[in-house]
Amino acid sequence: MLCAKNRVVVVIGILVFLLLSLWLYLHVGGVRPHCDVDSMAYVERAAFLTTTGTFCNPLAPALPYYGLGYPLFLATINYFFGTSFVWIVLAQLLLTLLNFFIICHIATMLFGTNTRYIAFILATTSFGYLIFAQFILTELLLATLLTASFYFLLQPQRLSSACYAGLLLGLSVLVKPVALYFTIPLVVFWGALFWRHALVFVLCFWLILGGLLLHNYYVFGAPRLGSLASINLCYWFYPYLLAHEKGTLVEYERAELCRRQPYVNQVMPELVAAVKDRPLVAAWYWFFNMFKTAVGLYVTNLKVLMGGVRGGDVSFFKQTGSIWQKMWGYITMGTTEAWVVGAAVSEAVLLAGRYMFVLLGLYRLVFVFKKTNNRIEAYKNEYAWQLYLCVAFLGYFLMVTGHDGCARFRMMIEFLLIVLAAGGLNHCVNSLGRKQVCARLRYWGSP
Repeated sequence: MLCAKNRVVVVIGILVFLLLSLWLYLHVGGVRPHCDVDSMAYVERAAFLTTTGTFCNPLAPALPYYGLGYPLFLATINYFFGTSFVWIVLAQLLLTLLNFFIICHIATMLFGTNTRYIAFILATTSFGYLIFAQFILTELLLATLLTASFYFLLQPQRLSSACYAGLLLGLSVLVKPVALYFTIPLVVFWGALFWRHALVFVLCFWLILGGLLLHNYYVFGAPRLGSLASINLCYWFYPYLLAHEKGTLVEYERAELCRRQPYVNQVMPELVAAVKDRPLVAAWYWFFNMFKTAVGLYVTNLKVLMGGVRGGDVSFFKQTGSIWQKMWGYITMGTTEAWVVGAAVSEAVLLAGRYMFVLLGLYRLVFVFKKTNNRIEAYKNEYAWQLYLCVAFLGYFLMVTGHDGCARFRMMIEFLLIVLAAGGLNHCVNSLGRKQVCARLRYWGSP
């Protein structure tokens, strides 16, 4: 039960988020409002499903490279409410509110009751949730499925949670197959602790994945997933290696690659050979893109939403001058609105502070595990699993963005960054409180 004070915090947080969302919705601009580069592919496929009842277009019968989960989500909304984007935005706002409450529960499970309200405040003020609820993109739906699956994964000793986690993670693969290989590090550790639960998780995950493969075989004649991973490697990552070798621009090499060899099966052997020849260069660019994902600003996507630029146009690394000039150029590029510049500056400051508290939150988890390991044997496996899950989730979903990093990809781990930052902030507040109490006791006890 929420006490009156905490209930007020929740209500105010929701109202502030919804009012900001309404204001943002009324100020969306551009030739195609609410759309980025990828959006129209999803919209067109959803419209085709709504009108024909199938994903397969006879004029383009090949299996799409992207996941079909998000077009199915759009088609469902179109069928019941119409094709106006307002219904999609409203549905995504409801998913966002659901994310907020799941984040509160995750924070409670990891750090205790007091942390959930800090996590709720951090979530409702997150630029990521505010901005991507307005976009016709996979980010919000994918984030919801990953967040919900993480919540159930935190309960490894319950068979029902293992089932729900497998189903939800399988559904996330329908939206975007990014979590496909995450099952491997999960099952390896989970199986060592609770092998029956890990088996149930795998069966439920493959129930969804197997259904998708059967659908693709029946509809497209191809019992496989889309080629999104191959396209990301060949047309987004490989140009970094070409540009490094030739001393040219990545954008130029990407355009030349698409013009010269438009098929993935032609490019993949070149990419494999390039990685074998220059493994350190390939590793450098992969970690470089991971860094871009970690520190990029969501406000760059806000500029796209306002119609000032296209996705990918704004980048810190496209600026010239000193590091401060590059930072200012990154913040101001693509907008003339003072409030957008102010939002970018505030996000940059908050992002730096957030990572400090994230590290503190991870330290808190390690400290709790060590303390539990020494004193409470019955809970040792559960705390070990929670610590492993947090580190593995952050590492994996950051690692898979190495093909071409941007802030947009950080939405997959946004909820966990919020929870860890809330845990670190709560630990800091509690520590300061204890120091103040001790200082007062020493003062009162002094002669």
